[in-house]
Amino acid sequence: MSQEKDATYTRFSLYSFNFLFVFAAITVVTLAVWLSVAMDNGKLVDTYHVYLVVYCLVAIAILILAACVVSCWGAWNENKVVLYVFIILMWIILIMELALAIWIFYNIEQIKGSLHHTMTYKMRNYGNDTTMDTIQSSYECCGVQYYTDWHNTTWSNAHPGHVPLSCCQGNTKSRDTKCNSEEKGNYYIYGCESKVVYYVGFCYSVVMAILLVTLFVQVVGITLAYALSRLIKDQHLVSRR
Repeated sequence: MSQEKDATYTRFSLYSFNFLFVFAAITVVTLAVWLSVAMDNGKLVDTYHVYLVVYCLVAIAILILAACVVSCWGAWNENKVVLYVFIILMWIILIMELALAIWIFYNIEQIKGSLHHTMTYKMRNYGNDTTMDTIQSSYECCGVQYYTDWHNTTWSNAHPGHVPLSCCQGNTKSRDTKCNSEEKGNYYIYGCESKVVYYVGFCYSVVMAILLVTLFVQVVGITLAYALSRLIKDQHLVSRR
């Protein structure tokens, strides 16, 4: 009788945690969409780095939802084989999440380091590429490290003593296409690199934090599923006697 009560309690605990699994899957999908949109601003981060993470997050969410279905089916029918399938799925997801978190951890500095090169390149090609306008308007900054970075560009040769309009404080739109860099207070003086690096680091840190929380929930789910499978096995042994 005690084993039946334990099995019932464990089963309903597993049902409850399935709601957390579904919420985790929705959160992971939302995170994937958010990361895709956030990293698209200025396209400074290599598309490969962004979409590798996004596709992995979507795959993880799909597997979590599949595992929820398997878990409910196994618990409802008291089928230990199905519960073992659920446990295997959870381990696969857990390994995927760990691998993704480790990949982000070891590559985040490389991603940050590439930002300086990318922004410098886009400044040199300013006119054909207006990415720097998007970045400077969004982050309220000017140049890579300082506004004087613009003085060493081809664009500056044609517009001496000026910086692009997107460097203007408040990004005031007028008929002009530039700001006078000699008029103090009229433009942003600090570069964009530090702000963009911080933002990119923040985005990937959020991904890692959510992956770690999801890992914890999965470990609890694996424990409950294993406990229920053991109780079902013990009940079957008792009934045979």
